[in-house]
Amino acid sequence: MDADERMAKARAELDRDQPGRALRSAWEAAFAAEYVRDPDILDEIQSFAAQLEERTEGGELEESRRLAVYCAACSEDIRAGIPHDSTLSRLFRRR
Repeated sequence: MDADERMAKARAELDRDQPGRALRSAWEAAFAAEYVRDPDILDEIQSFAAQLEERTEGGELEESRRLAVYCAACSEDIRAGIPHDSTLSRLFRRR
């Protein structure tokens, strides 16, 4: 399943009022989009994460925010020509 298909699944889950499942599917879409280096899909997922923020709370709300940050960082790095490993190490480095 590619990023577009996973996002279609995420949208359908959100339409069925299943934000937790939609969040998981959106993460899968983000990983697929980052793998093929598609910044446009990542931007779309970032927007979707904002919708999820309005429909989630607690841990899922925080996870929705992390998804938006991840997508923004990956999209920006892809457009700047920064390699995949640099994005992950920057996002998940120890502080």
